[in-house]
Amino acid sequence: MNENLFKLEAEIKGMAKRLLLEKVRGYKEGSGKQDAILRIPIAFLMLEESISEKYDEVKDLTDFEVSDEGEPKACGFKEPERVEGLQEEIIGLKEKRKQIEAQLTALEEIFESYGVGICSMSELDNLLNEKLDLPRQLAIKINREVRRLLDGNPAMLLAEIWSAPTVMELESTRSKALGTIDSEVNALKTLKEEVNTISRGCEDLVKSILHPRRVVLDPARVSEMLAA
Repeated sequence: MNENLFKLEAEIKGMAKRLLLEKVRGYKEGSGKQDAILRIPIAFLMLEESISEKYDEVKDLTDFEVSDEGEPKACGFKEPERVEGLQEEIIGLKEKRKQIEAQLTALEEIFESYGVGICSMSELDNLLNEKLDLPRQLAIKINREVRRLLDGNPAMLLAEIWSAPTVMELESTRSKALGTIDSEVNALKTLKEEVNTISRGCEDLVKSILHPRRVVLDPARVSEMLAA
């Protein structure tokens, strides 16, 4: 698995390493396959593994001899027809990998355009919910601070409470948040919509990789779907 992770880092140079690590963890646990974002890099990893397995099978079917220089040299195949079939499968898998990599690049570019670090869909949902809940959380903090001040000095006047440095600081933070929260929430919602558009656009392709026995697509069909 580590070897495949290194391959991914080399091939998807701009993608955040954290996403790759989370992707691998999700792949191992199985949960990542249900995430609209993580299922795409997971599919890429599975293609890498499939291609590697096909190459290993070709190697096992290859006859070697020692060259004049003392190096191993391929001289034929034990099952030529089987090797030919494997080579065709590898070509198909590489075509799918190329298409998936294009979707990964598109994801990265969209996240970057919104100034948001690339993440899973569940993390994006959490970030959106946190933004929506921020005004309420700040109001709760202000109420707690007011109660704390009154518990310490029940005779404290209302004007003194609202002019207390801790309360003023929280109120200032709340006011700033209210001034930007709508635009931030709308931006995250738009980001999510664009990410979902990419995910839906390559859904059949991803399914054919995650569940190869359920959907079988040839390279021509893959290109046709993504061009639609």
